[in-house]
Amino acid sequence: MSERYLVQICETQITPVIVVANSKQEAIERALKGEGNPGDSWHEEPHSKRVVCLEG
Repeated sequence: MSERYLVQICETQITPVIVVANSKQEAIERALKGEGNPGDSWHEEPHSKRVVCLEG
């Protein structure tokens, strides 16, 4: 018998960003704040993040 499922799909967008920093952590923080020069973005293949049976 068929059941209903909740499926969460994750689509990741990758954006390379060049920043000037003194450490990896500082580079991450600066990139997340929008500093630096972003390159062309692309999407990775979608994949399921979580699957939950709604019945049963």
